Amino acid sequence: DGRFDERVNATVDDLRIVASEGGAVIDGGGEGRVLTLSGENVTVSGVWVRGSGSDLGTEDAGVFVAGDRARIESVRITDTAYGIWIDGADEAVIEDVRIDGREKVFPVTDRGNGIHLFETKGTVIRDSEITHTRDGIYFSWATDVLAENNTIRHTRYGVHYMYSDDNRLVDNVAADNGVGYALMVSEGLTVRNNTALRNDDSSGHGIMAKDIEESVIAGNHLVANRNGLYLYNAQGNRLVDNLIYRNGIGIHSAAESGSEVVAGNSFVRNERAVRTARNSLVAWNGTDRGNYWSGARVADRDGDGVSEIRHRPIGIVENLVAENPQAAAFANSPAFEAVRLAESSFPVIETPGVVDRR
Repeated sequence: DGRFDERVNATVDDLRIVASEGGAVIDGGGEGRVLTLSGENVTVSGVWVRGSGSDLGTEDAGVFVAGDRARIESVRITDTAYGIWIDGADEAVIEDVRIDGREKVFPVTDRGNGIHLFETKGTVIRDSEITHTRDGIYFSWATDVLAENNTIRHTRYGVHYMYSDDNRLVDNVAADNGVGYALMVSEGLTVRNNTALRNDDSSGHGIMAKDIEESVIAGNHLVANRNGLYLYNAQGNRLVDNLIYRNGIGIHSAAESGSEVVAGNSFVRNERAVRTARNSLVAWNGTDRGNYWSGARVADRDGDGVSEIRHRPIGIVENLVAENPQAAAFANSPAFEAVRLAESSFPVIETPGVVDRR
């Protein structure tokens, strides 16, 4: 009947596990790993994998990959601790996979990750959907991995990098998670043209960049998150051409994040455009162009589309309101407006905060 109630260990190279039209079910019966790929160049296609054990410490997974160049395509994975675990195997291809984790397991940290990458190089993950896992895609010591056109919902972190350099994250959607994309302790990342939508729990970051260096975050849409972009000890990164729309805070910069190029971004209708914990003036751009700020004072005398006066998304007034919320009632008073105008118009007034010089 196309159902196999047993665990499978594929140790032979060049093996193909391919279901005919209508598919087949491989059910692990709630014990251990359901399908283990130990051989090289193994292909799994068109099957439904379900029913792993529940032990996170022994990597109970729907598909456990230990051989190089595995290909997993058009596979459905349900009711497993981990969906797919790549264990030191290189150049895997994961394509058109649907992973639905154990929604009823709480807290979320007691679930496994949808796709867990450990010490892999050259792996590709594309056109897949992941929901109800701990983290959607988790990177640990993974390099040169491309994740593109995936959709991740209802997880703790949609995508989570740890100690993983030189990876590409392109055209993905992370919606309704705790954090959309958690970039941590890595460098050389390219994060381009992704969408982060409604990631708004107590953490609630569209993109979190913590201890990230020399990376590019460009062309992303960060919409309706608690924080659109959260920077913590981030150094030497390029944050360009992102849409930062209707978030609680557009960009929250903390823990001496600096030396960033922040240019060409559109800050639109955020409750608060920028928040910073620094006690010094942070100058953004480092280029000939600045950012678009909805509601900014504009003095475009030469008609080139760029204001001749700098913009202070956060200055004396914003810092005062952050420290003393009761002062918010006076934030639009003539006296406070005069302070904002002076900070924007006269470069000699250099108070702590953020300035966009273009």
